[in-house]
Amino acid sequence: MEKGTLDQLEAYLQEQTIHYIYCCQPDLTNEEIKYVVELAERYQVQVHLVLDSSGFLTNNAEIEYHDYLPVIKLTTRPFSNVQEEVAKRLFDIGFASVVLLMGAPLFVLVAIAVKLSSPGPIFFRQQRAGRWGKPFTIYKFRSMYVAGEEEQNYHSQGKSDSRITPIGHFLRQTRLDELPQFFNVLRGDMSVVGPRPLAYFDVDILLAEAPKEFRRVLTIRPGITSIGQIKVGYADTAETSVHRLRYDLTYLEKSSFRYDLWLIAKTILVMLQGRGK
Repeated sequence: MEKGTLDQLEAYLQEQTIHYIYCCQPDLTNEEIKYVVELAERYQVQVHLVLDSSGFLTNNAEIEYHDYLPVIKLTTRPFSNVQEEVAKRLFDIGFASVVLLMGAPLFVLVAIAVKLSSPGPIFFRQQRAGRWGKPFTIYKFRSMYVAGEEEQNYHSQGKSDSRITPIGHFLRQTRLDELPQFFNVLRGDMSVVGPRPLAYFDVDILLAEAPKEFRRVLTIRPGITSIGQIKVGYADTAETSVHRLRYDLTYLEKSSFRYDLWLIAKTILVMLQGRGK
């Protein structure tokens, strides 16, 4: 096909029956696109803009138009405006406050059980990677022997892990060991629902195995529960960590108040059935 110029376009439209004109970005300027659109209106031809957006549309993208110039708006995280951020934060504060107040008797019973089960502190503390990778201290009811907790450079091996105390197995299966994290929610370190916060040896693994996906997960606050935690549970290998991460990535695509409530309900069901892994 012979290549023409914009000056020849009108004559071509007069001679041929044309239904569509494709304008390729960024080959045309804004003024040139405007000229093509005016011609198309005159000759009743549809105009399609072909954008140079390779690599962008893997993120949720919307196209906005400034005059005739298309602008690709990328969604880098699910809560991308002030209203959404405030609404989620208010829900987190309200939900965490209710759990801490109404669950106070249960907290006391679990604390006594942990203290009587083995020597050591009631709470387990560990540095985790929060939003944007910022470190924070996470709190859990201790589920391992103190000597075992000093060996934090490898994953839990589930029921066969000799480091877990007898009461620790029950706490993990019912997810009761996670309850102190509602204090983290009140402090703003975490959200009720969001990708699980990772220990730094897990961070190193995921940066090596799935760096792009992991950096996307860091754009929002980590959560007490997540779709990855429900589907996969505690990660005991590098492969499991990546598998859970990819589940948690779906939260960035589906996140909404209704979805958060659904995940909370699923987590409560897991706790009642003792299916925590």
